[in-house]
Amino acid sequence: MTTTTTTGRPEPAFLTEFRRLRLLVPPGAWPATLPTEARASLDPRPLALGIGERVAALLPEAERPAFHLALGRFARGRPYLLALSADGAVRWSDDGRTPVGPVSEEHRASATAALLTRALTELKRQRQPKAQGTG
Repeated sequence: MTTTTTTGRPEPAFLTEFRRLRLLVPPGAWPATLPTEARASLDPRPLALGIGERVAALLPEAERPAFHLALGRFARGRPYLLALSADGAVRWSDDGRTPVGPVSEEHRASATAALLTRALTELKRQRQPKAQGTG
């Protein structure tokens, strides 16, 4: 079952997984920086390093692969990459209240490269039907 957001778009799969998995950890232990609501997923904060291991340790072992898959989808999403690549980007504590340090130049550059690659791929995809029609 696909859930839709208030904008009518399908909700990202990672949100459904994060909501489900949040119920499996001790109350109050789910990091505030891992969104469980659509609105929060559109304005993410860069995660503190090591969050994947910290959350996985709270989950039953059988659920860890699903968590890592959802975390990867979230971290490769456009909103998160934009947050990571922003000038002056900082990582936030798991509770979402405290900056814990700047995003490294390496991580900013990697996020920027991923965004540029996607933009170029999309541009090529948009131009491809036009190029094929002119012969």
